[in-house]
Formats: sequence, C-alpha cells, structure tokens
Amino acid sequence: MEGLASCLKTMEDSFLRDRPFLAGHEISLADLVAIVELMQPVGVGCDIFKDRPRLAEWRVRVEEAVGRELFLEAHQAVLKVRELSNLRIDPRLKAQLAPTLMKILK
Repeated sequence: MEGLASCLKTMEDSFLRDRPFLAGHEISLADLVAIVELMQPVGVGCDIFKDRPRLAEWRVRVEEAVGRELFLEAHQAVLKVRELSNLRIDPRLKAQLAPTLMKILK
C-alpha cells in the first residue's frame, strides 16, 4: 500500500498537476491506460480515490469523457473481483496455492 500511495502521489504531482487530463486538456491514451490500472485496486475494495480529490476529479472526467455506461462495462470484470471472496475454497487447496500466489504478488 505504501508503494501504491507513492505512485499515486507521483501521478498527481508530476503528471496530472493542474491539468484536467494526464497529457493536457483532452483525454488521451495515457488517461485510459492509467484508469484501467487504477481500477484494479478499486475492484478489490481499496478506495484509492477517497483522500485524493484531484485524482477523484480526474477519474470523473475520464468516466464522463468515455461515457458512464462504457466505463462501467469496461471495468465490469475488475469490479466483480470482490464477489470472488464469497467463494468457498477447500482450506487444503488454499494452503497449497498460497505460496505460489504470494510469489506472483511480490
């Protein structure tokens, strides 16, 4: 989470600054790529926009530029990841997979 916070600060301070979008006054590929990456933590329940009003406003602008319906459709799979936590998995299988998943996440 510390690494993520540092990256978000860099994004705000070095790239977004006082512009409406990352590369200027119009939405660009940079904004689309960035929003896809930032929606991943949101999908697992981490509200990265909560204490970052500048970033939250940028997200709203990107969503409006793309269109709310298309934005939600594009992130539908990512936003449903939380539902996977309700799945019941055999504890032995969890224990077996845990080391491999931890390696992947590092």
